[in-house]
Amino acid sequence: MAVRVLVVEDSPRLQRVLGAMYGVLGCDVTLCSTQQEAERLLAGDVWGIVHLDDNLTPLILGQPRPHEGSRVLAPIALQRGFKVIGCSDSLQEESGKPLWPKGVIPFIKPPVSREFERVVHGLMINLPG
Repeated sequence: MAVRVLVVEDSPRLQRVLGAMYGVLGCDVTLCSTQQEAERLLAGDVWGIVHLDDNLTPLILGQPRPHEGSRVLAPIALQRGFKVIGCSDSLQEESGKPLWPKGVIPFIKPPVSREFERVVHGLMINLPG
């Protein structure tokens, strides 16, 4: 049985790359691009891996980053017991605090690398079933 992966990413280009990468690894991939769609999918399905982009809405100059991935979606996924990979431009919030909650495997964008592939393989091996 293929590992089910939810990729939450607003960039169509990165969606294509991540979908293809997880597909090559033999995963069953679902792509979404909004916080609302991700919340619905997290609540209604079981995922082996949840891959989160941190900011899913366009940034407005002078406004704080929304951090939907790290502040809203990661806690939901972790509470449901899913393995979570978080991708962002930085590992820290603007205040200097860690961006991702404990339990999230953080990556600096772009996540496509041999190290990333190694981590995903490790997560897949440790999944039940």
